[in-house]
Amino acid sequence: MRKSLLLFVAAFVHLVVNAQTANPPALQVIQLSDLKADMYALA
Repeated sequence: MRKSLLLFVAAFVHLVVNAQTANPPALQVIQLSDLKADMYALA
């Protein structure tokens, strides 16, 4: 269960980071450092 959750979070982070380079600045509200902190909190 925990491993699949971590995998989902990693995939979500990957999508958000990729979307930031292609999409308008709406997604740039989410900072990469915040996402990393959330991942460490979950792990």
